[in-house]
Amino acid sequence: MQTLDDVVRKLYTHIPSSSTPLEVIHGVARLYNVDPLEVLNSSTRKRHITLPRHIAMMVLYEKVGLSLETIRRYFVPKNGRSVPLSHTSVRLGIIHAHKVLGNSSSLKVQNDFSCVVDSLSGFLMTYNKLQIKKIVHSAVSSHDMTPPQILELFSTVYGLSLDIIKGSKRSRYLVAVRAGIANVLYEKTLSCASIGELLGNKNHASILYYLNSLKTAGLYESAQ
Repeated sequence: MQTLDDVVRKLYTHIPSSSTPLEVIHGVARLYNVDPLEVLNSSTRKRHITLPRHIAMMVLYEKVGLSLETIRRYFVPKNGRSVPLSHTSVRLGIIHAHKVLGNSSSLKVQNDFSCVVDSLSGFLMTYNKLQIKKIVHSAVSSHDMTPPQILELFSTVYGLSLDIIKGSKRSRYLVAVRAGIANVLYEKTLSCASIGELLGNKNHASILYYLNSLKTAGLYESAQ
């Protein structure tokens, strides 16, 4: 039986250097079955949170090539203060990740390796295949569409009920459609928090992840 850390070591070799920071963080969080927001924002020192955080830091530094200065700004303690971690904290986190992955772990694999790699590569291939960018372009260009009408448009075009779109399932198909909806609504000046509410009380960090992924891939549609 492979340990979870064995899978992380394999995952590390398969992460493309073009991965966005949020793709890496969400992927590692999914692998360890923890909330990405806790990895990003929590000041807890519990191992089940700090280890994935340190793994993500290691990947961002060594694989994606971000500087310590850039990395530290993604991890803000949730303690009432907007004070990012120090360079030293990030460096120590990376050292800790290397130490842990150099040893065997008792933690068992919680997700199939191919599923984790898929979570990092994201939904963008499906987004392209479904030609969602064209639908987004049309909706963004329409100045009189209301948020409910936008949801209905995507529901009709992609054969998904509103309940499913707003539900908890996270297939690549659904995530791609939600990302398209988020793009349109964001261009209609809705905040990430408001978009999350319209999509079934999704967290604003998930909406931000959709938008940043589209922008990084050159798939984001702007009204300008």
